[in-house]
Amino acid sequence: MALTIRAELFQPGIQIVNPEFFNQLTTMHGLVMVFGAIMPAFVGFANWQIPMMIGAPDMA
Repeated sequence: MALTIRAELFQPGIQIVNPEFFNQLTTMHGLVMVFGAIMPAFVGFANWQIPMMIGAPDMA
């Protein structure tokens, strides 16, 4: 997805995909990054941080 977005933005104008598909692709890329990368990273961070907050550092 990101490669297609970067290829489309390489030069002005339409090169690879039409504008509607480009908007859909950009939206899908954002959703995949949020729900597939950022939220799981926060879950992992919470798995480390919460035992430290409750006073059980041996569990972190």
